[in-house]
Amino acid sequence: MNKAITLRVWHLLIAGALVIMLAVSACGKFTEPFRDAPVQGQDQNSSLEVTQPDGFSNAAVKCFSKGMAIATAYHGDSAYGAVSISPDPNCKHDGSRP
Repeated sequence: MNKAITLRVWHLLIAGALVIMLAVSACGKFTEPFRDAPVQGQDQNSSLEVTQPDGFSNAAVKCFSKGMAIATAYHGDSAYGAVSISPDPNCKHDGSRP
């Protein structure tokens, strides 16, 4: 036997509230700050940027402390990249190159 379903105003209010809560919680990621480590300062020294022909990854190399350089490779807006930290005798104490 088929029973008729009666929708009451409070049913619609609860359903609307659930939809709003789901929408707000789904959009929270867009307003959430990045979960990066705390920043103590910024290094505004220039880096050596290497732009490769299309189809190859670009790279940037920068001194970050005395005798140490960091290199990053990335491909366009891709989420993937590579990081390398290596000794570099050309890096001065302040993180710059001669």
